[in-house]
Amino acid sequence: MQNVERNARSRTWSGCVLVLTLGLAGQAAASPGRLYAERAAMMVADGRCHLFEPTLSSALAMGAYQARNTALRGGIGRTELNALTELARTRGGAISCRDPVLLKEANRVRDAFSSFAGLYKMSFPGAAGGWRADRTVVSSRIGEGRWALTAAPAWASAPGSRFGLAARDGETYLMASTAGAAPASVRLVLRDLAKAPDPYLTGNLAPAPAAFNRTIFASDRIPAPDGEAGFRFTDAAIDAISMLDPREVVEVDFVQSTRTGDQIQRAVYEVGDFAAAVSFLRLRR
Repeated sequence: MQNVERNARSRTWSGCVLVLTLGLAGQAAASPGRLYAERAAMMVADGRCHLFEPTLSSALAMGAYQARNTALRGGIGRTELNALTELARTRGGAISCRDPVLLKEANRVRDAFSSFAGLYKMSFPGAAGGWRADRTVVSSRIGEGRWALTAAPAWASAPGSRFGLAARDGETYLMASTAGAAPASVRLVLRDLAKAPDPYLTGNLAPAPAAFNRTIFASDRIPAPDGEAGFRFTDAAIDAISMLDPREVVEVDFVQSTRTGDQIQRAVYEVGDFAAAVSFLRLRR
């Protein structure tokens, strides 16, 4: 019985990825898992075959992240999602760049995602308010830059805390700031996928236990767009957040060194559609 069920799941997953060769009949009824597989396979094919200009590739990545997150919110398991991802990589990596069906699918993607190039602001709702992205500030030449991606914290003890992507002269970077006393250091605390492959979900946006977490320290201290003391993280931190489940949270700790030890003021942010929002910001104007 287990083998029959496993084979049935395998056929279902294969059908998701083979959409590149079977066409898109019935797309309206496609499951989130199938939509994710379609977009992930096309991203792999694009990486090999250079099917799209950079703006469209970023729009496709945004769509793939959104489909992935919709599937996770809908209850798809990590094992099934990983299987879909692997099958998408295999199919997208094997199909000929001249395959007529692939080229037809590429045209469909252009039609579906080209409109995003004309959007400059976009909201990505979540349980705690969601992320707000603004592409109009990416090329800002204001000295301290501008906030290009922000979200309200799920909860915070740090006064006036901000976290997201700041932009200046076409460059975007992950930053945290607080309106309180300038901290000695700032650290990002998030689930360590090697220690805890599955997300820690309690239903109330609580951080994972310390034993399951990893810590990433801010790499630079620079002025924040709001005039407060800002702390910049490397792009590796952006990638680490993007790998998380949309239903979990990350924790930003503002650490003050005192004679009696470290004092920590904290802000907690829902991951949500962070990865999709970052891809949106990377669309060329």
